[in-house]
Amino acid sequence: MIKQILFLILSFNFSLAPLFAQHVDSLLTFELSEPIIVTASKSPVPLMRSARTVSVLDSAMLVDLHVNSVQDALEYVSGVDIQQRGGQGVQADISLRGSTYEQTLILIDGVKTNDPQTGHHNLNLPLTLQDVQRIEVLKGAGSRIYGPNAFGGVINIITRKAKGKRLLLSATGGDFGYREGNLNFGFPTGNLNHNLSISGSASEGYRPNTDFEKYSLFYRNGFRVKDTEFEMTGGFTSKDFGANRFYHPSFPNQKEKTQVYYFKTSAEYRNSNRSFFVNPRLFWRRHTDDFLLDYTRPDWYHNRHKTNIFGVEILNQFFHKYGKTSFQTEWSLNQIQSNSLGDHQRRQFGLSVEHLVTLKSFLIVFGSTFYNYSDWGWQFCPGLDVSYQFSPTLTFYASAGKAFRPPSFTELYYYSAANHGNPSLKPEKTLDYELGARLQRRNLFLTFSLFQRKGNQLIDWIWDADGEFWQATNFSDIATSGGEFEIRILAPFSMIKDLRLGYTYLNSRKSAHGQISKYVLNYLRHQLILRIRHNLILPGITAAWNLRYEDRVNSGDHLLTDIDLQWKTKSLIWFVNVANLFNRHYEDFTAIPQPGRWFKLGFRYRVF
Repeated sequence: MIKQILFLILSFNFSLAPLFAQHVDSLLTFELSEPIIVTASKSPVPLMRSARTVSVLDSAMLVDLHVNSVQDALEYVSGVDIQQRGGQGVQADISLRGSTYEQTLILIDGVKTNDPQTGHHNLNLPLTLQDVQRIEVLKGAGSRIYGPNAFGGVINIITRKAKGKRLLLSATGGDFGYREGNLNFGFPTGNLNHNLSISGSASEGYRPNTDFEKYSLFYRNGFRVKDTEFEMTGGFTSKDFGANRFYHPSFPNQKEKTQVYYFKTSAEYRNSNRSFFVNPRLFWRRHTDDFLLDYTRPDWYHNRHKTNIFGVEILNQFFHKYGKTSFQTEWSLNQIQSNSLGDHQRRQFGLSVEHLVTLKSFLIVFGSTFYNYSDWGWQFCPGLDVSYQFSPTLTFYASAGKAFRPPSFTELYYYSAANHGNPSLKPEKTLDYELGARLQRRNLFLTFSLFQRKGNQLIDWIWDADGEFWQATNFSDIATSGGEFEIRILAPFSMIKDLRLGYTYLNSRKSAHGQISKYVLNYLRHQLILRIRHNLILPGITAAWNLRYEDRVNSGDHLLTDIDLQWKTKSLIWFVNVANLFNRHYEDFTAIPQPGRWFKLGFRYRVF
């Protein structure tokens, strides 16, 4: 690893050497943009005033990363743990701040999309990366705002509004027979704006039985009538892939096919003096999963699952001299039909109340969510967030709140020789605390936070040595503490365009000793992410170095290096991407080696 680091530093310095000769007079300054954060509270607030730790991937960075899926883009966010089974957006688990893959809430434009069967499907998203305007990552308990599953944090994927004319084409080819094509088309018809995306990708696989085919379709329209804005969104994604040892190390011939159907319609009304806002939303998500443990024996072990989520939400906000008050009611029905889990459903009703008030330099947000489940009754999750703007460039903040997560259908009802579900499981709960500071100058953005999560009744699969199987159990209380540091520097001198550095440290302690658990203590002790983007000699050409160092508890560490080269004109971008530049061997899961060096070449062309 030392040789690789030295070689990287020398290569980086060599590529920049000609640019050091430029004069100091050519120094650039750049005023950091201040995105509006909709994830940290019911009422949008500027990032500098937010009382929570929020990381943002904006559209410019999403383009510059040259990745083909949301999960691959999230690899570059500090504090986010992406454990890949299959790369290129095939299958991955996501967690925040040491939580498990079941404990992160995924939203599309604020609508919950977690799969009730299992968190392994949470990143099966019915959209393309070209549809994403930005991704907001709220770290820490979010049940006060969003209700269930916002245990370790929230990922809010905000899609691009349908507005005006737009035609974007892109194509990529690379190692292992990789090919990808995308079309994004925006067009108006009268008062109605449309946005349509079609995407497809495939590969022969980087090792036996890791081939895949993926297709996605996403459509969004919108129109305005006086003070009301209407929108409709629909999406579809299909994945068909070889799952070599994905779920059990003894079976290399696993195959899986998943499909997602998604629909949402909404309206936003503001009265003429903007003192009242109402936002009703109706949504539906269907997920199908067809799994073979051994495709050479298709009748031996064949699981077929279908889940449906039907829901409605109504957000009301009142703006008055005492601040902003929000009320949200929601109802949803979760269903599953499965040849192995059986047919089940559960209903849930939620009510959340939030008040935001500004008192001079203080911003205070407090409230609670009340959730009732047909299986477990009421859950109560209050929270309080406070920020203090010490100066226009410096903010301190603190928060405390509860969160909960109901067990998935797999944890409740799955049964095999190796894994036993448990219908008696109860929701797991947590209490989170956080202290932080945020600094923003002309070309500098810095944030630092300390946090602690106290989880109880946590759900995991515990090894039963007598019966020799994994048993789903509310097994332990776990305290997780840690710290995060992120810094971004834009154009400090002419050769460097962008520098981002993030570091996260975690430490978890469980109260139940002597038990072997499957997921709860599988977290990153240390994570460091560095991205440096700089100009090259030729005009319009930039290079970006992405380094990720990860040290996972009980499974060792690794350093990964990716490099992007980009040539940009007014309407055309050519790029070269080399992932895992030094061909490093590593595993996110035992017995599932991740890809070595992977070369890609592609372009993005904006017709209009």
